[in-house]
Amino acid sequence: MIDFTGHTCVNCWKMEERVWSEEKILNILKNDVVLVSLYVDDKWELPESE
Repeated sequence: MIDFTGHTCVNCWKMEERVWSEEKILNILKNDVVLVSLYVDDKWELPESE
């Protein structure tokens, strides 16, 4: 699962805090998916090899 998030995204923080922490959702996140967070407001340049 790709989580489009951001360091300055208040809505993202609220979602993670209020929804992802619910027992049923947390169980799915821990056991049934591979979670990858893509920080869309992170402007780090990657090396050309990546």
